Amino acid sequence: MSSCEEMPHIDMDEHYILQVDDTNPEATLRANTTWGILRGLETFSQLIQAMNHTHFLINATYIEDFPRFSH
Repeated sequence: MSSCEEMPHIDMDEHYILQVDDTNPEATLRANTTWGILRGLETFSQLIQAMNHTHFLINATYIEDFPRFSH
């Protein structure tokens, strides 16, 4: 991962790949920048469904995202 820029800007790389495997309890998030990791974590948090106070559900998925309107 490259160094983190202090402020977002119009040409920055916010691309990320998020993969949740269906064969083992593992998720992988890849990005070239800290801002890409941040965007991926935001998406990951939206995929989680609380079943009760101790269990969570997330479907297997593969997301490769290039934010349309980067900062």
